[in-house]
Amino acid sequence: MIYYNLCNHFMKYKEAVEYINSFFNLEKVARYDYSRELKLDRMRALLARFGNPQDSFKAVHIAGSKGKGTVSASVYQALKNCGMKVGLYTSPHLLSFRERIRFSDNKADDPLGFGDTISEQEITELTDYIKPLADDFSRNSKWGKPTFFEVYTLLAFLYFARKNAELTVVEVGLGGRLDATNVINPVITAITKIVFEHTDKLGDTIEKIAKEKCGILRKGVNCVAGIQKWQQAASTIKKEAEIAGAHLLVLGEDIGFNSEKDSFSITIGGIKYQDIKTNLLGRFQHENLALAAAIIHILGANYGFSSDIIKTTFRDIHWPGRMQLISKEPVVILDSAHTPESISMLGNEIKNIFPDKEITTILAISKDKNKLGIIKEVSEFSQEIVFTRIENDRLSCQDELKILAESLGLSNYRIEYDFNSLIETIMSNRKSRNVFLITGSIFLVSGVLEVFKYGSLQS
Repeated sequence: MIYYNLCNHFMKYKEAVEYINSFFNLEKVARYDYSRELKLDRMRALLARFGNPQDSFKAVHIAGSKGKGTVSASVYQALKNCGMKVGLYTSPHLLSFRERIRFSDNKADDPLGFGDTISEQEITELTDYIKPLADDFSRNSKWGKPTFFEVYTLLAFLYFARKNAELTVVEVGLGGRLDATNVINPVITAITKIVFEHTDKLGDTIEKIAKEKCGILRKGVNCVAGIQKWQQAASTIKKEAEIAGAHLLVLGEDIGFNSEKDSFSITIGGIKYQDIKTNLLGRFQHENLALAAAIIHILGANYGFSSDIIKTTFRDIHWPGRMQLISKEPVVILDSAHTPESISMLGNEIKNIFPDKEITTILAISKDKNKLGIIKEVSEFSQEIVFTRIENDRLSCQDELKILAESLGLSNYRIEYDFNSLIETIMSNRKSRNVFLITGSIFLVSGVLEVFKYGSLQS
């Protein structure tokens, strides 16, 4: 049992945020030594100082390159709709790191309208509790001071333990094998689509990347895996599942899957779920939701909820920043795609949805991403490209992107240095026949949401 001293409340929320942010945040660093900075032994030792809160709840653990956030949010929403006491832990956040921790019975306002995020008071109380032991650990640990993600993961696990969670849905932060979340007790795991990403950390081949993702597999535990673009990724997942002793179910093989224009169906365990519809834009979401449906089906055998929950839940999934339509006049879509593969998929979907419209892409790219590959894919479907950026050290400057565009022989681009003015100009042109796609970086998407929530375009 984990006890909390919540009577002595010294911190204010602002101080709690400052304390958590005082830890080294690898999310704000473009390049670092993956194997040196990420230490599961340190995370285990840190959790042990707090009574191992991760042992007090069971979890759904989800890794992959594309769609793991959507799968996590969809499974969580379905379990919540079943009346379960369930928690959700995802990363990164868009506007407030309160978004990363949600719980089914919460009633808290938040900028993105989830309505069930951890409250400012709860973060403050838990940070008050964490600080003395975390400071002592930082001074004396042979593994060094914990990172921001490790401390916030600790906070999430303490919170779920405090809330007596029946089940939690936990999204891997980076990779899988060395991720701070890879200390939980999963009742099921999932591997979504794997693409080339973080090659300086996870490896320079798709096999190496897939192997890192498969580090979350457990002996005797079911794993559902998505359809893979690369055969090498699919083969690696099967090989690693066999080594780990996990029971693997692959979408499109062990799990029947069919995608139509406006719906999809899956067949699993002899049961067919037909005509499943969703409010999420993009047919590629069918694969993500099919994985979520498979997870819910498997969990249903032990937790006894109705299969109807899949259809009712997926009609209304709230997951901002992922092919999010934020305006109809003009049409403005946000998406945090940041790899050439995901950009290509995004462009194809937008062309299918809006076949008669020209596409203007507002693009910013992080320094550590495949900038040339992303620009090349964007040029395949965009009539105009606008290079921009917000104030963030992780983002490349517009002039660098311009040079790369020139090297590709492109001429249909321009540079915009005033980001807020650019967004206001777009929104003032309500009769435009174009689709305005804002993509390339989660930091850019976050900046747009900031303008809409807090800036001159707030509703």
